[in-house]
Amino acid sequence: MWRRITEFVKSTMSSIKIAQQLPPSAAKVGDKRAADGTSKSNFVEDRKRKVAVVIAYNGKGYYGLQINPGFPTVEGELVRGLLEAGVIPQDHHDNIWKMSFQRAARTDKGVSAAGNVCSLKMCVNVENLVDKINEKLPDQIRVMDVIRTTKGFNAKNHCSGRTYIYLIPTLAFSSVEETVTLEYRTTLDIIERVNEVLQKFKGTHNFHNFTSGIKPEDGSARRYIWNFECGLPFVRDGVEFCVLSVSGQSFMLHQIRKMIGLTIAIVRGFADIESIDNAWESEKMDIPKAPSLGLMLDKLHYNQYNEKFCKDGSHDKIDFSTIKDKLKIFKDEQIFPNIIKTEIEEHSMLQWLSTLHLHTCLAIDTRLCTRRKFMKNLEEDCKGAQADDTFQEGIDTAASKEVDQSATEPLATKDTTEGASDEVKRDTCIRTSPPTHEVNPDVAKLLAEKGSVNEDVNLDPVTNGADTVKNTVEKSSEEEPEMRKRHENVLP
Repeated sequence: MWRRITEFVKSTMSSIKIAQQLPPSAAKVGDKRAADGTSKSNFVEDRKRKVAVVIAYNGKGYYGLQINPGFPTVEGELVRGLLEAGVIPQDHHDNIWKMSFQRAARTDKGVSAAGNVCSLKMCVNVENLVDKINEKLPDQIRVMDVIRTTKGFNAKNHCSGRTYIYLIPTLAFSSVEETVTLEYRTTLDIIERVNEVLQKFKGTHNFHNFTSGIKPEDGSARRYIWNFECGLPFVRDGVEFCVLSVSGQSFMLHQIRKMIGLTIAIVRGFADIESIDNAWESEKMDIPKAPSLGLMLDKLHYNQYNEKFCKDGSHDKIDFSTIKDKLKIFKDEQIFPNIIKTEIEEHSMLQWLSTLHLHTCLAIDTRLCTRRKFMKNLEEDCKGAQADDTFQEGIDTAASKEVDQSATEPLATKDTTEGASDEVKRDTCIRTSPPTHEVNPDVAKLLAEKGSVNEDVNLDPVTNGADTVKNTVEKSSEEEPEMRKRHENVLP
């Protein structure tokens, strides 16, 4: 056993000596190949470090942040830029999980971010690292900073809070009695009213009514918000805007847009401020959802991480205050102009305001589910009732005709059809008098039962045989005395 261990140690030491004698040109090179066998990067393998990459992007034209094969995404552009900059190898580009890639906050299609964070492992010993990466990225995606972190850093799990902003035209806060245009200008009293409503959302509450697919008793519905405020208005391109800023621990799907939608409904007079308190209850409420245009991720908070790992100076803090000037320039040049231009051209807020009255901001009656479903059911019930009335009217008409004609019914007909089944009677009617046009079912049945259809009967297409039935019955009435004498022997 000891001899085997000795041989293993000797072979290992010899391998190390051979490796040390290799020339520098034979050092490991990142020759990881793509699927076609070609390398797409100049990556020289070096010890990779865990970092936090702070990015800002304009989401227009992208199908969200997360990589989605076959669709342009922000992460797809970022990973491609890292590959071309030579800071990650090809296999890390093809499989991002190999570099422990994690995003802090995921944004949907068309949503922008002025400060998002991604954690990953990459080479950092590159001169002018940030500028080199930005050279490979489009103008609407920028890397703002690259910060060294601990080995176990996770951009999502270590994030203690998120701040979103919503750029909104002030005409959304106008009174319902006013007729507004893009030239509308608000007042400070209205802004104070908006802030009064926004304060109701602060604290820990059950936000199950502000998302979808979450039940009231679900623990994930409880979220904490520590700030929600409306800034002073400003004018851009002839339209007045203001910025709503909300900071919280985390947010659910559509939560921010529904909070803003309910705020607008209250300020405009469609709902009472007590609707917010009612939303914390278990009853499901009909709450409007504001347009997605204008919503963007502003910054992330890593207070607990900075306090635990960066207080002694061993690591740099993840703090957006050091790059706030760069972020402001990017928002003013890339994000805000796009939102303002789209609002002026498409009038998304004005169109949404025209549908605001359809939402009650009250508890939904489970028996009706939704107003549309109720109206649909009502319409179907009316059609059903109308069909029942028509059917009953047809039965009554046929019965009255049968009663009227029973007094003049030819006895010979009773003799030929006595004891025959309904099917035999109908067959006799069809064989005796094939109609040349579509026959009213009640008329055909009546003729079959009376047995007074002749071969030369031709039903009129307009009256559908009504006149023919009348003439046939009248003719049978005239011949009744003679027929009665002829068939006295068959009378009971």
